[in-house]
Amino acid sequence: MINFNESEYQQEEMKYYAVIGNNGLCIVDNEYMLLQAVRKLFKITIWEFDDLTQANQYAVSAYITRYMMLYRPTQQIPCLPERLTLNQLYFNPDFDNEGQRDTLLLPGVSL
Repeated sequence: MINFNESEYQQEEMKYYAVIGNNGLCIVDNEYMLLQAVRKLFKITIWEFDDLTQANQYAVSAYITRYMMLYRPTQQIPCLPERLTLNQLYFNPDFDNEGQRDTLLLPGVSL
């Protein structure tokens, strides 16, 4: 006999992953999108959250902090949207080229 009462069978909570790299950032909601982000970003940090708003706040603040530590002499702040779109990657695709390391404008690309 199988017992499906509420104490044993609980619905799984939604998980969000904030992925921050030197060349961009994103917030994703599943492991497949997480792997896609890992392939595009360099020197990444991944955090897991239960709340999308909290993931958004941490991702933006972490990216700005990382940017300020890496590019402190320029005294510029990257241009990011107020709220990141879920499963949208904000990154500089030409980051590998030494002369193209401008990460002030991060265009959004769907994963």
